[in-house]
Amino acid sequence: MNLLVNTPTGKQELITIGPGGGYFDASRIVWDTRTDGPLPDITLGGMVRNGNALAFDQARMDEHLAPERAAVWESIKALRDQKVQTGGYTAGGKWFHSDTFSRTQQMALFMMGAAVPAVQWKTMDGTFVTMTQTLAGQIFAAGAAKDQGLFARAEVLRAAVYAAADPASVDITTGWPAGYGE
Repeated sequence: MNLLVNTPTGKQELITIGPGGGYFDASRIVWDTRTDGPLPDITLGGMVRNGNALAFDQARMDEHLAPERAAVWESIKALRDQKVQTGGYTAGGKWFHSDTFSRTQQMALFMMGAAVPAVQWKTMDGTFVTMTQTLAGQIFAAGAAKDQGLFARAEVLRAAVYAAADPASVDITTGWPAGYGE
């Protein structure tokens, strides 16, 4: 015996029960094979009762998928933020660190303009370059461009997740702008 129910979390589930069994909240039961007959072909998650029949409802399906979509979106944001902080960006033929501390230093150099001192700056491969006003500007622009690319990729993935019938099937690990060592 089966019950098609809308759970309190928004998911729609098919539950097998024993004789005399039930569901803790009868108002959440969409179909009960004991009283409604055999369960017709359904798309789990998007079914609503329409009189004595079941019908697919996209709004219901969206409610069913909302928790999973939100969880995948959180994973995308975490991956994006990790890439922002650790991926680095290229300027003047070298990779520069992209963590918050490094960005603060780079921004200060950019803001110094012509007063940028000719200091030796360590790059991600461990070598040093001489900092110049031009290089500071290139680093600043490269960081902004890399961030834009990372945020744009995250939005493309978010759209794919929200359009997918199975949000977990979207590969969120590919298509990102390259990071150091990739």
